[in-house]
Amino acid sequence: MHATQEPFSLVMMDLDRFKYVNDTFGHAAGDAVLCAVADVLRRETRQNDILVRLGGDEFVMILPHLVDRVRLERLCDLIIKGTEEPLLFVGQQCQISSSLGVVSVFSGQPWTDAQTIEQADHAVYAAKRAGRGCYRFA
Repeated sequence: MHATQEPFSLVMMDLDRFKYVNDTFGHAAGDAVLCAVADVLRRETRQNDILVRLGGDEFVMILPHLVDRVRLERLCDLIIKGTEEPLLFVGQQCQISSSLGVVSVFSGQPWTDAQTIEQADHAVYAAKRAGRGCYRFA
């Protein structure tokens, strides 16, 4: 169990319809989509934010000192909008969206790595159940 002195948020992202792109247009198209998603994440996050690809179509963003809900909602909106931009790959239009789960940890709040990731994962699945292409807070 940790008690953070510095607040942060963790945003987990799962790409919607990524498997369809891979299965329909091939893994090279999927790789191009992943690169485009990485570009969106780099464009919309700050220099000190930590961006991680967990594997497959899952990403995590650790956002130090960002726990303001309005700013987090704006960031999530920008990321979703960016990932929904169609990508033209060898004449084929590849289009995905993303579902995001957000957990904020405030100064002095006890937390564990596993618990925080689990909460974010549950929020991602709530976003998927809500229709995909959206975000939910834990």
